[in-house]
Parts: sequence; C-alpha cells; structure tokens
Amino acid sequence: MKRVCLLAAMILVACSIARAEVHIYEFGLDGAQAGFPLSPGTGHGHVTYDDVSNQLNWTVTYQNLVTPTNVVTNSHFHGPALPGVQAGVVVPQTNGFASPQNGGPVTLTDTQEGQLLGGLWYYNIHTTLAPGGEIRGQVVPEPASLGLLAVGAMGLMIRRPKI
Repeated sequence: MKRVCLLAAMILVACSIARAEVHIYEFGLDGAQAGFPLSPGTGHGHVTYDDVSNQLNWTVTYQNLVTPTNVVTNSHFHGPALPGVQAGVVVPQTNGFASPQNGGPVTLTDTQEGQLLGGLWYYNIHTTLAPGGEIRGQVVPEPASLGLLAVGAMGLMIRRPKI
C-alpha cells in the first residue's frame, strides 16, 4: 500500500513540475462576465498555446447577441486581469468579427506567456450597444489530465479490498 501511495505521489509531483508543450484552454463567454447581464449572448472559446514556439491560436464562436441593430465592433484578448476586472488589449483580433473568429498564430512574449498560463487573460466581444464588451470569458486552462488520472488511481488503490 505504501508503494502505491508513493508511486501516486511521484506521478503527481512529476505532473506539477513537467512543462507541457501545448496548453489547451476551453472557456465560455457571457454577458454576466462582461458586466452586461441583460445580454442573451453566449459564446465558446478554444485556445491552444505552444510554449516551445510561443505560438497562440484560437477560435471563438458566439451567438444571440442583443439584436437587431447591434453590431460587433471589436474583439480581442485583454489582460492581465482577474475575473470581473478590466484590463487593456494584449492581442487584437485581426481576422474580422463574424462567428467563428479564428486567430493566430501570434507569438507571445515571456510576460504574456506568464499572464496567459496564470489565467489572467480574458476574451471580450464589443458591440455597438455594449462598447465596453457585451460578452466576455476568462481564459482558463483545462485540468491536467494525467494529474487527475493519478488522483483517481490512488483513490481506487486505497479502496481496494485487502487480501
């Protein structure tokens, strides 16, 4: 039993110190995060960041923004900021504002990389009716799959009947 716990602990430590090459972020966008809770708009963001090449790529989709005279005027990544806090633009959207919005590759600086990996960026979609942003989503990483697998394996081993 001690060996199993030691092995699980070693796997968890290895997961925490290992540097992944590609970071994947999935996040939702809505009016509440943007401080515009009356918006029926929602969205979904998918971001990949390669920490070897420093390349950022993304796809953001959205729907149901306030209509009919509402027009998307801008969208981009902002940071550094915690949820609900405003910040300046760090990466602009350059490929138009229709849904889906695809962007990249963009090369990040070391400072930008630290902010992104620290969960301090958000994506904001600005409209004519909400120039400060109608929907917003904090860019947060997916959980480390291997770390979760190790925790689950450890739990199963602890519950295993003793023979």
